[in-house]
Amino acid sequence: MTRALALLARLTAQGLLSLAETDAALAAASTAGDPGGAQARRRWALADAVAECDRARRHAAWALRERLAPLLAARAPRAALERAAADPSGLLLPHETKGLLERQVARALRQWG
Repeated sequence: MTRALALLARLTAQGLLSLAETDAALAAASTAGDPGGAQARRRWALADAVAECDRARRHAAWALRERLAPLLAARAPRAALERAAADPSGLLLPHETKGLLERQVARALRQWG
């Protein structure tokens, strides 16, 4: 169940699933009768896993900005920026990395005048 919980947490943190959908998935996976509050423990574990995945995603976004900063200062070509923007952890979705790259380039262009 821990792999499934981690996957549900990641999909929820990425915004691909809602909390209602993850609750429904947990309820479907639970056994009849819920002995000893297993469903409640799974929900708490899911909430903790979503929070941890969200923290890891924020860190991945920060690391991406840090990787781009020296390249932008050196006015690196677009291909080099796109290579640096690739998220090796896979925590950020492709459109998120593209958006971060575009925002960082726009910020750098404003600074250059």
